[in-house]
Amino acid sequence: MKKQPGRPKGARNMKPSQGAVRSYYRLLQDRAEQGDVQAAGWLVFISEQRKELHA
Repeated sequence: MKKQPGRPKGARNMKPSQGAVRSYYRLLQDRAEQGDVQAAGWLVFISEQRKELHA
């Protein structure tokens, strides 16, 4: 039997959905506003990465 491409039946997707990514981003923003330095750092990192992609 040939092995079929893709993920095995019942396995979760490795890539999060767009909605999940939006909720993670909001979570980072909320934590950064509460003073979480790591969350703020990740927001800066994401912002810089987006600038490089669109440059």
